Amino acid sequence: MKKFFFIVLTVHLFLSNHFVEAQEQKNKGDWSWGIYSGMTPHLDTELKTFDFIRKENDVWDDYYFDYVEGTFYSWNLGVKLERRFLKNKLAVFSGVQYLNVQSGMDADDYGDSNYMLINVSQNEQGVEYVRVKGFNQSTNYVGIPLGVKYTPLHDHFVNLYIKAQLDLNVLINHKIESDFVNSSMKKYSNTVETLFGEPINLYTTFSFKGGIKLGRIGYPNVCLELGPTFVISNDPSCITASKLGFNFQINLLLPF
Repeated sequence: MKKFFFIVLTVHLFLSNHFVEAQEQKNKGDWSWGIYSGMTPHLDTELKTFDFIRKENDVWDDYYFDYVEGTFYSWNLGVKLERRFLKNKLAVFSGVQYLNVQSGMDADDYGDSNYMLINVSQNEQGVEYVRVKGFNQSTNYVGIPLGVKYTPLHDHFVNLYIKAQLDLNVLINHKIESDFVNSSMKKYSNTVETLFGEPINLYTTFSFKGGIKLGRIGYPNVCLELGPTFVISNDPSCITASKLGFNFQINLLLPF
């Protein structure tokens, strides 16, 4: 009887352990959560034209673009949830993120004068200008990433994947800072900012990236991604325009 009991107990422990391992293997890597951050410098930045900007007393035109440098880039920080399918080859993910867009123009090489004239007032008494070296706009968004990731190879510690992602970002606030030639002109800061108007409320981008994963499924992973980002929305910046960026992103994924 004792021998029989011992055999039953041994079989029971073996089957229980096997069942637990099978369940762990089945659920291994199905769900992950993570944090990520990235930066997107834009490659085709263009300056917008403005009727209120002058060079000396001449109107702004395409010629003066040669003397003004435009900038446009963004960075983000977010948290996401990822679900795997098809033996961990396919994954879908979403989350929430903070996005900051930086844009501006710099007139340090603006001909011989090194500044722009901004028309802040025009009436019967005449025209009033302030001298500005450049502008910088900081725009803050909160958004939702929606994406899919495909890993064609079997799981290895080092593995490759491709990823497509749509980002929907809603405007929180923005601020335009003017670099005045004379500090006494700072009282016109709000007036100049109003001249530029408001950025778009919904900033949408689509990205397609390749990535490398360090770590096996079911364990902490570090992922590095690189690829083009296409701007779908118009006017995320009041100062410059761009339709193409190149995104670099780092992810830390943790299993549930």
